[in-house]
Amino acid sequence: MKTRLPSWIRIVRAPLAYYQTACLKRWSGKMDSSKKAATFLRRHAEAEENEVVYVLLLNGDLQLLGCCEVSHGSTRATVCEPEQIFRAAIAFGARSVIVAHNHPAGSVQPSLEDISATKRIIECGHLLGVQVDDHIILGSRGTYSSLRDSHGSMFQSSAA
Repeated sequence: MKTRLPSWIRIVRAPLAYYQTACLKRWSGKMDSSKKAATFLRRHAEAEENEVVYVLLLNGDLQLLGCCEVSHGSTRATVCEPEQIFRAAIAFGARSVIVAHNHPAGSVQPSLEDISATKRIIECGHLLGVQVDDHIILGSRGTYSSLRDSHGSMFQSSAA
């Protein structure tokens, strides 16, 4: 008898299937820098006209397990609860995550909302035992910013 999975697992697996065939097989090595994460996501994020939140799922060796789109918003904002990020992480056994979202207008300056949401995501990850390695904002023409680089002290609490 085949076990039926909860519906939310099928939802997060759908985008992963695309990334496994189209992107993951072309990615090798560790996802150990904001530049690598931005490079991996750039092509997908720049094509979006609305804000989209992605989560890169990593194993204990920082190898990429998958990537999921967890929220799709408007041209100026998106709502993403930590629950959406960590459902994907737990479903795929990720030890750490990199959160990323695009700013369709092109600016990579983190808003107060970006900073506040990152703090909340880090706190939730700490409680669940999933480390948040970075939050990257993707802009236009390959530009990006890393909240770990600009607000590194907030990530200190997520270290195990």
